[in-house]
Amino acid sequence: MGLGKTTWFPHRHNRNGSWDSICVVCFATVATAVVEAELSAKEAAHVCDPGRASHVTTRPLPTVCGR
Repeated sequence: MGLGKTTWFPHRHNRNGSWDSICVVCFATVATAVVEAELSAKEAAHVCDPGRASHVTTRPLPTVCGR
């Protein structure tokens, strides 16, 4: 996936009742809103900052044995 528009933004519900939208490419908090539905406009306008995305590694996550 190259830099630019992303299509998936997980939402985090904060203790104060607000919602954060997180970019899965650059890990920036794209927007914070009181009503979750208000996040979509900011998500649609988000473009990753190449300076933020460059620190993301592509190393695989460690495997944890469930035994």
